[in-house]
Order: sequence, then C-alpha cells, then structure tokens
Amino acid sequence: MYRLIVMNGCRVLQKYDQEWKTTGLIKRVEGDIKPGIYNLFLSELAQENQSYEGLLLFIDKKENIIYQNTGQGYVKHDARFFGKKPPIGKIVTIQYREGSEVQIIKN
Repeated sequence: MYRLIVMNGCRVLQKYDQEWKTTGLIKRVEGDIKPGIYNLFLSELAQENQSYEGLLLFIDKKENIIYQNTGQGYVKHDARFFGKKPPIGKIVTIQYREGSEVQIIKN
C-alpha cells in the first residue's frame, strides 16, 4: 500500500508496513500537483475501452505503474502500454482501445 504526500514543494512516497514509512528519496513536486495526501492504495486498475482524464501523480518504475487522480478516484495504468512516459504533474486524458493500445491526449 502506497500513499503520496505533497507539502512544502516536495513529494514523499510512503509504504505501509505496520506503519507508514518513507520509501526512496524526497523529491521536488512536478507540475501542478497540489499539497495533500494522495492515497494511491485506493487506485483501481484502468479498464479497456475507457477514457480517464486527470492529474498524473506518480510513476512507480519498480512496479511499472502510473497513478492518476481523476477527481472521482485514483486509477493505475500499466506503464508497459505506454511508448513514451506521460508528463507527471499534468492533466491528461488517457484513452484505451481494444487490446493494449493507449493514446495520451494532453489537455
């Protein structure tokens, strides 16, 4: 279980293991990500033939997952379906077509 904490211009990724622990480095916030706690563990897997618009929060390079906040919840995308990684901190629309074809539309 992961959560992303954004405050004071920095972002911190935490993992839950009996308590929340910071994993990795503390990094500068990218793009338009606002201060707050983003509960990435609530993310649902993106579905075929769907479209998701929202702020891209984080790319987990280890697990190959891209997390997006749609305003109605969190979505996780399989990063292997993306040729070029989308811009973190930007609002984009990600459209899925049949199979694993993915299209990114920058808003």
